[in-house]
Amino acid sequence: MLKSLMQLLSSGLMVRMLELLRTAILARLLTVEDYGIVATFFLPVALVQMAGAFSLDKLVVQDREGDTPGFVASLHTVQLVRGLLGAVLLVVLAGPYARLLGVEGLIWPYQALAMFPLVAGIVNLNR
Repeated sequence: MLKSLMQLLSSGLMVRMLELLRTAILARLLTVEDYGIVATFFLPVALVQMAGAFSLDKLVVQDREGDTPGFVASLHTVQLVRGLLGAVLLVVLAGPYARLLGVEGLIWPYQALAMFPLVAGIVNLNR
């Protein structure tokens, strides 16, 4: 149990450290205007991820039935549906979002952001 707890805590900490490093590198490489545009790319993905943050990976570790194939399959299905819904939402809202920000030429990159929740939806929970 302690080992599982340490794995969960260390993986979350590592993710946050890498995100901070990414932000620092971007801030050094980009102009202020470009950094603002890049920030608009992170916002929709973060909102979709937060709206569907169910911590299914933690449930696999914490639940007594976390080892059973049926339980893990159910969680994979929920995760896949969540990823598909997030991807569809990002694709549909990309046009209005780009127009709202006054960057109509960037609709396709905003639509490409749909790959993030889509890929997150197919991650293996049974590590």
